[in-house]
Amino acid sequence: MPTWMTKPEMIVTFVLFGLSVAISLWANEIRRFLSSKVRGMKSSRLQEYEYKLKFLEWINGNTHNLLLWAIQNTLAVLHYTIWLTIGACLLVIIANAFSPARLKVSDFVRMLVPILPGYFIGRVISMHHTIRQLYSYEISTAELRDAIAKLKAELASAQADK
Repeated sequence: MPTWMTKPEMIVTFVLFGLSVAISLWANEIRRFLSSKVRGMKSSRLQEYEYKLKFLEWINGNTHNLLLWAIQNTLAVLHYTIWLTIGACLLVIIANAFSPARLKVSDFVRMLVPILPGYFIGRVISMHHTIRQLYSYEISTAELRDAIAKLKAELASAQADK
């Protein structure tokens, strides 16, 4: 392994990149998991499948909705980039106000470099997955309906056991 890959700043860069990819890929799932109760793993998965099914039905065959979805995903990346940049600039201002060592904006820009491509790549992978599901719409929706029915049956039997 090259020595430049073992430096702490490179390790942090790789970790931030991987974390940003994971967060952008599973943002909705993470949010749903954190907001659901302990009982909610199956019900969270059920909500996720129902959401995906409704979303695929909403977007399938409707170019207007497809265009809105694509624009929304593109704007989300820009929105994320703007807020991260503002946050980095605020960190520089606050750090310079309370620290004798003067920091430059470029120090914080170097922190953003691994995060932004990771978020972008995660969004692209997510969009690719959705488009792949649209290409095989009948199969994808049938699989989702089967999974929804199975989870509803499992949740109903769990409720009956209580």
